[in-house]
Amino acid sequence: MKSIVITLFVIFSVNLFAEPVTEELTAKEIQLAVGLANKYEVSLEVNGPCTKTQFDIVDTVKGFNPASWVLESNEKKFSLSNDEISGLIRMHNRLEISSVQINPITSRTRITIAGVSCGFSANKWTVTFND
Repeated sequence: MKSIVITLFVIFSVNLFAEPVTEELTAKEIQLAVGLANKYEVSLEVNGPCTKTQFDIVDTVKGFNPASWVLESNEKKFSLSNDEISGLIRMHNRLEISSVQINPITSRTRITIAGVSCGFSANKWTVTFND
């Protein structure tokens, strides 16, 4: 019983003490992000002179099964293609994004990709994740 409590504390404390990290995307990653936003019709949020395109990418691994990669936006979920996944894997590797253990056989990673612009400036594309 004591080991179960310690295990649960470790799992939940990792989530509680995680700090959000935001990094700029490379040119190739921006190309991928724009392609995903266009293909899955991610809405453009307008607030005065500023605009924002934002969506989440969630990958879940359960046991020895292949990871499930999903784009979430506007309360919709879309399964991603192998080409899209390989670009996202390169991004995860470059940024050393770690997954969170949900239970003994399931791990999950959630990142938020955003393109923000104010006035006539070009979109600044970033990815945010918990470190």
